[in-house]
Amino acid sequence: MNVLAMLRDVGLQTAASVLLICQLLLLLSTLYDNSRVGRIFWAFMLISTAAMLWPRALWIVPCAWLFMATVLVVMTWRSLTASLLGLLTPPWLMLPWLMWNDRVAAAARSFLGDLLPTWPPVYDDDRLLMMVAWALAAVWAASCTARYRRERQHFRLRVRRVFQMFSVFPWLLLLWCAVVPDDAAALLPLSAVASLITSRLWMPSSLS
Repeated sequence: MNVLAMLRDVGLQTAASVLLICQLLLLLSTLYDNSRVGRIFWAFMLISTAAMLWPRALWIVPCAWLFMATVLVVMTWRSLTASLLGLLTPPWLMLPWLMWNDRVAAAARSFLGDLLPTWPPVYDDDRLLMMVAWALAAVWAASCTARYRRERQHFRLRVRRVFQMFSVFPWLLLLWCAVVPDDAAALLPLSAVASLITSRLWMPSSLS
């Protein structure tokens, strides 16, 4: 029974990771374009939907706002409102079903219980192996960050902004995994996408 529960949790976390990847790519499409508030709404709606499968997906929200303000340069009152509406839409749509089945309180307790990690974190053998995989990802991120710092003047401004975002993102994920080792497997797909994008730093054609 424990194995089935574990497989269910892994499946939900993987599905949430896929939604977060889609959200990340959707946010990237708004670079320097304050008029695309609709895409910001859908991006944050994907985060909220992912959080319904895996509550700690909400931890991405502060990072998304930070990237919107510093890298994408699309943080305005309209975009902030769109992001908040996107976050509120999925639970608002689900609220009538929860009220009909008298499960509002139970759902809230379950969500808040999964939102906060257990402390202190437990590092058993399986988690340590996953952390080794993340250490390799950190080495890759460090090499890409160093190359970006050294050669960023060769990139166009828009490309520079994207690489700036993805040179920071893996470190935030690594910090997340250090604090909550249970989430390491679920966050690997996000790290893989960041690695694929930053791998272009090593291609000669990217220097233009």
